[in-house]
Amino acid sequence: MIIRSKAPFRVSFGGGGTDIEPYCIEHGGCVINTTIDRHVYITLKPRKDKKIRVYSVNYEKEMIFNIGDKDYSEDFEIFKGIVNVLGVKDGFDIQIFSELPAGSGMGGSSSLSVALIGAFNKFYKLNLPIHEIAQKAYDIERIELGQKGGYQDQFAAAYGGFNFIEFTNEVKITPIQTSVDIINELQDDGRRPYSEIASRLKVSEGTVRKRVKKLMDMDIFKIAGLIDPGKYGENLLAVVGVQLGSQNLLENAQKFSELKGVLSVGIITGRYDLICQVLFDTPDGLINFFTEEVSKIEDVKSTETFIIYKAFNWKVNLTKKGK
Repeated sequence: MIIRSKAPFRVSFGGGGTDIEPYCIEHGGCVINTTIDRHVYITLKPRKDKKIRVYSVNYEKEMIFNIGDKDYSEDFEIFKGIVNVLGVKDGFDIQIFSELPAGSGMGGSSSLSVALIGAFNKFYKLNLPIHEIAQKAYDIERIELGQKGGYQDQFAAAYGGFNFIEFTNEVKITPIQTSVDIINELQDDGRRPYSEIASRLKVSEGTVRKRVKKLMDMDIFKIAGLIDPGKYGENLLAVVGVQLGSQNLLENAQKFSELKGVLSVGIITGRYDLICQVLFDTPDGLINFFTEEVSKIEDVKSTETFIIYKAFNWKVNLTKKGK
């Protein structure tokens, strides 16, 4: 059986140094950090003998040691520490690949520890929870190997995401919910109460209310009732590609957005300059759109219309239909 695992690198925004003992035990510490889309990858494959073979793809370097070897003065000492602390009794081939170089300052060694402990956790079915994986990574690096440093790297790599982490006699992880989480909740159900969203995201109702107001004030987000045009009335939905006679894209896009029936306009790449989503509610709506609306714009070179016969998961805002 082959086990593969990975753990992310992290970027810290503040609080670094307050996660180091004895300061965090005596005074308390906290950091804000986030993991990024760069990882350390581990491949774990059993061997028939009782040796551990480690191969670094990045450095094209390998090391073989016996189980129980506690000589931590050589390279790859972190592998020896993990094997010893976890009590591994079997031989393995371990391959490591990192998307960032060693010494990048983004917690790479702890990402390695978390990924390897996670792989052994899976192989031996240890059922270690995330918090314990992070704590073991800390214990191995700081206590078993005597390496200097704090707590944040191991817990960031294990939990992932954007977090506020507190350090006292225990480590507490509080995910920082971004505006995207709130938008996702309201897109799922625009009628969902702020109190329910707050409960689901484990933040205060006031936080949700303030975030929504800010998004709406910035014109990033709008709460609206959307309908399926194929199931409501005699609506006809079309997409119209527009070629312009000039490069006045912004000006013409604005003009199209103000036409009756136009729901949205996008400036695009390809053979068209603009793409328009248009909704009609009468049989003559399409021809009227071109003869009475598009004809107002002189810079139109050509158009091509695509009628939507049946839409899947396509909802529109009726309030703009007859403006």
